[in-house]
Amino acid sequence: MELVKDSPLSIGWVTFPIRPPATTMVIAVKATFDLADGGPCPLSAEQQLVTGDMFWDDDVERSVRWDSDLAIAKPQGEWWLTGIWRPSPTREATHAVLDVKVGAQAKRVAIIGDRWWQKGVMGSVTPPRPLTEVPLSLDRAFGGPKYKENPWGLGLVPDPDDPEGRIRLPNLEDAASPIGSSSDRPRFVGLFPMPRTHPARMALTGTYSGDYMTTRWPYYPADFQWSHFQAAPPDQRIQGFFRGDEPIEASGLHPSLPRVRCALPGLAPRVFLQPTGAAPGSPLTQVAMVLDTIVVDATEAKAIAVWRGHIEGVREDLTDVSHVFLVHEPYDRVGTVGEYRAWFDRKLAEEAAEDLAFEPEPIPPDQPVETTVVTEAPSIEQLAAWDAESDETPEDPLAERRRALVEEGVPPEIAEQLAPSGPPAPPPDPAIAAQELEAAIVAARELGQPQLAEALEAAREPAEEEVPPPEPPAPVAPSLTPRERVEAGLAEGISFAGANLVDADLSGLDFSGRDLGEAILTRANLRGCRFVRANLTGVVLDDAVADGAVFDGAAMDGAHFDRLRGQDVSFQGASLEDAHAEQAQLPRADFRGVRGARLELVACALPEARFDNASLDAAELSGSILTKASFVDASLVDAWLDGGVSAQGAELEGADLHLLRAQGSDFSDAGFKWTRADEARFSGSRLDRANFSFAQLTKADFADASCLETIFLAVQAPGAVFDRAALVGAQLGRANLLEGSFMEANLHHADLRAANLYRAELYRARVEDARFELANLESTKLEDR
Repeated sequence: MELVKDSPLSIGWVTFPIRPPATTMVIAVKATFDLADGGPCPLSAEQQLVTGDMFWDDDVERSVRWDSDLAIAKPQGEWWLTGIWRPSPTREATHAVLDVKVGAQAKRVAIIGDRWWQKGVMGSVTPPRPLTEVPLSLDRAFGGPKYKENPWGLGLVPDPDDPEGRIRLPNLEDAASPIGSSSDRPRFVGLFPMPRTHPARMALTGTYSGDYMTTRWPYYPADFQWSHFQAAPPDQRIQGFFRGDEPIEASGLHPSLPRVRCALPGLAPRVFLQPTGAAPGSPLTQVAMVLDTIVVDATEAKAIAVWRGHIEGVREDLTDVSHVFLVHEPYDRVGTVGEYRAWFDRKLAEEAAEDLAFEPEPIPPDQPVETTVVTEAPSIEQLAAWDAESDETPEDPLAERRRALVEEGVPPEIAEQLAPSGPPAPPPDPAIAAQELEAAIVAARELGQPQLAEALEAAREPAEEEVPPPEPPAPVAPSLTPRERVEAGLAEGISFAGANLVDADLSGLDFSGRDLGEAILTRANLRGCRFVRANLTGVVLDDAVADGAVFDGAAMDGAHFDRLRGQDVSFQGASLEDAHAEQAQLPRADFRGVRGARLELVACALPEARFDNASLDAAELSGSILTKASFVDASLVDAWLDGGVSAQGAELEGADLHLLRAQGSDFSDAGFKWTRADEARFSGSRLDRANFSFAQLTKADFADASCLETIFLAVQAPGAVFDRAALVGAQLGRANLLEGSFMEANLHHADLRAANLYRAELYRARVEDARFELANLESTKLEDR
């Protein structure tokens, strides 16, 4: 499923059986606004993402800082406050007042510095300390353990951090009823979200006793109340929902905004779905969205709005939805079906154009250069050293390399082929050649290079003999084809580093052991070529054809081979670190034993490819076809096989898959026996009939995966997650599933005999006809079976 957006707003979704057994897609859209005094709130430059519950200091024992955006349903609109209150940096105070108003509802809270009850008969209160930062949460309001309205609060039990064991008073109080004595039980201070474990919310979750297990399990009880998902106190809820233009007022909220009066800008999201397989141009399905949550964030001086929508009758894995389309517009504007369809098509076309926008810069043709021909010349290495010591930078490095090759006696035709060629240069003037040679001798002596000077001296005599009188021009040799030039170069044993071999027919040639570093072989014909142990570092093989080519043991680090095509290509033992290929077609390619850290094979066709014993740590094979590929004993630590990888029937026995990312891919009938896949992610993937026998799967993630008849025999999977997974007919006999999670999983006809399910979460799991003989069900919801 693809998300298409023409809006900065954030979106997320979950599936849930609101009216079982039908599955409903729950969609949340979130907008973040800057609080700006005196007008509509503008959209923030950075939009907050849709998120789940967030707790203060990430401690689930504390109260919630943010209630999940993905609540299943809210029967009415609500608002609440979050964040950290900060005092004015210019004025010290021990007391402050915070006023907040959303729509027609207002709240006032007194904020007081830290203080404690003094021990003694009178029970006086210590003077409050100067205010610093105060989290706006239930943790700082009145309450304490066993206090039903706020079990997280302060004021009832001794402060564990106080050396005198005194009771700490709350920092947040109802401004209208401050605490006067230790016996006071003040009115509950709202404003903040209540965790879903709050007694008031838990009381709405329904009855789980009686015939629940036989009539409703694993769904919510019949008396479950959807207001359980309301996080705000009851006096911060409205009848119906918000419109999106509600006024917001606050004083004392943020140091930079002592007082703010503004309003939401009146925008609304529009969400559409395109069914999988829909005919081009067919109407989109619109999801009705309602604004049910407004949040004021004191830390960032922001307002956040969350809209929610539902569409019933989708598949749990949403494979029947191909696209989600999100836009926003004024809430009172209603477009036609055709307008939204045209908008969607236009956005799709724009994204497709962006994907195709990048094209590599063409390599400019080289200009002809005049070369001085001598019978003997310094080596390329000597010239390179000379260049390094010289203050001059050559204007044309490729021409310099071509000149050096000619001076070594390489035929000019081959030198032209090994660098971008242009029109033939005029023959050199012998007199000028002699002058240049004399100047080079003088320069070598001045630079302290006696050996170089001697070599040039030795070259001077034959050169001078050729100067007077000038010889008639030599007959022009017939032009050679690019292939003939390369063959001549191979015979001469020259280097092909950086060579321009675009469109060259090199079929059947043997480059074994040769240097082709950074050579450009775009669209070259490499059928049957041999590059055994060749240097191909940084080589470009884009759009080349390489049927039967052999790259065994080659150094190909940083190579680039987009759209390379070839059957039975061999890369055995090659080094492909940081190499990149996209849309390459290499059926039955042999990558056995390659060193491929960070190798990218994106959207490539690699059916029946062999990666046995390969090192592919942090490699990316996203979106590739790996049907019946083999990764036996390979290392894919922290690798990516996500994004719709097709790996049906692949064999990964004994592979190291630690931290593998394999979400949303197809591994049906694949073999994972004896793999080490701790913390691997298979969420949303298809793993039907795959075999994970004896695998290490500690904390692996199989949430929302299809595991029909999958074999997990004797796996070690403590802490593994199978939430909402389809495990119908799966074999989990003797599996160690200690503290695993199977929330809403379908275990119909699954075999869990002798499995260890100690403290596993089975909430709403379907276990009809599942087998649990000799299984350890202690501390699970099935303990009394």
